[in-house]
Amino acid sequence: MSVKKNPTVPPAGMDIESYQTQHKMPLGFLMGMVNNALIHRVDMALAPWSITGSQWGVCRMIQKGLGSTAADLCRIYGYDSGAIARILQALEKKGLIRRERSPDDQRRMDIKVTDQGHALIAESLPSVRRVGTRTIKGFTEEEVSLFKDFVLRAYVQLIGEDADEEE
Repeated sequence: MSVKKNPTVPPAGMDIESYQTQHKMPLGFLMGMVNNALIHRVDMALAPWSITGSQWGVCRMIQKGLGSTAADLCRIYGYDSGAIARILQALEKKGLIRRERSPDDQRRMDIKVTDQGHALIAESLPSVRRVGTRTIKGFTEEEVSLFKDFVLRAYVQLIGEDADEEE
């Protein structure tokens, strides 16, 4: 695959001057732009269900079995316990999740998705997937794979054991 080192052709929908200006921006700034646009689009897609992308994502992780406690969700998302607590309270208030004492450890509260939560995720999932599809429109499968690799490698660098060490 041939990757341009200094691309000069902007993607469809962007004028050359804006593209050249933004192409010179630091990578962190560009990643922030993408993240903000993605959050905005997902929130817009989920508006008919009166749920935010953050709430939906947490509910989906619980549904998929990737997090069953608030501590699990803090680790997955990198959120502090207060942020997760607010998201869980909102989901509980909407009737999308419930908390139950763990049968294995009475001190632990397990989080479960309710029937209403399962229904909301099933109904809204196509809208969320459309945002994901739009995000990579025009990318080849190879580019998507490479992009995922780059993002995951950057993530590992940021959360790795030596992430706090100064170079």
